[in-house]
Amino acid sequence: MLYNLLTSNDPNTDKPYVDNIRAYNSIFAFTSLGANIDEDLANAKEGVYTFQIQGALYHRIGGLMPKENYPPAFAQIYFYDSNMDNQLKRRQEIFPNLNSDMLSVLQTELYDIENPFVHNFITAGEQAKRINNIDDMRLIIHKTYGKDMRQYNKPTASEVAVILQDFNDFNQVPDPRDIVIRCHEDKLKHINELHGAYDPLQYPLLFPYGEYGWHNNEQPEIKQKQVTIREFVVYRIQVRDSNRSKSILHLSGRLFQQYLVDQYAKWESNNLRWYRDH
Repeated sequence: MLYNLLTSNDPNTDKPYVDNIRAYNSIFAFTSLGANIDEDLANAKEGVYTFQIQGALYHRIGGLMPKENYPPAFAQIYFYDSNMDNQLKRRQEIFPNLNSDMLSVLQTELYDIENPFVHNFITAGEQAKRINNIDDMRLIIHKTYGKDMRQYNKPTASEVAVILQDFNDFNQVPDPRDIVIRCHEDKLKHINELHGAYDPLQYPLLFPYGEYGWHNNEQPEIKQKQVTIREFVVYRIQVRDSNRSKSILHLSGRLFQQYLVDQYAKWESNNLRWYRDH
């Protein structure tokens, strides 16, 4: 059905679903996008849609639970209620203009194909209902999951994250580079762009199996040369004749534009960091 989202029309509006691909992706995303987007270019009112930003671009994530008197939003929806019908209802409240049938199908598909982040957030929410003090709970997302990035290895839920019910469990000390999400956070935290889960947390519809992006740990070597961010992304976005008509990336329109800008910002930020440090 993800392919249908990219290639068919919404029967309610007779317009392509893909015109709203950024909204469909956002409602299932685990992180929010922080950027100063040029709305004069990134709109469907006139001219060619162009995703352009000014300044920095970053991804942020909040606590597993919403603040008091606030309804759950985005990643919190997975944790707050494991009932799929209730999750769908909440997503429809946030984006009422999106097609409810397509939302339902995408929600089910991400669960059925075992997206590791979907399953970890839902499992953490189910465990939270069985413990007395959820303030001690942590969801730790690992920076890497120990597989060769040159191969399309599907990560499992247990490989990408661990759920701690007691943070005093010293057998599960998180790596300083891991993402540690508490039930209650005072403010949104920024995700390091060099973390392997940076891309799949933001783009669940582009990477529905939770495939990790580039990370600077245990990189594969080609002729003794480390794979750079640019080389990794260029390989990922390469057009291949065998799958030209079914490439999720190349069919995703405005979301593909956002992803490309995001990857360029990641590459440029890493280059500037290297000059600063050296």
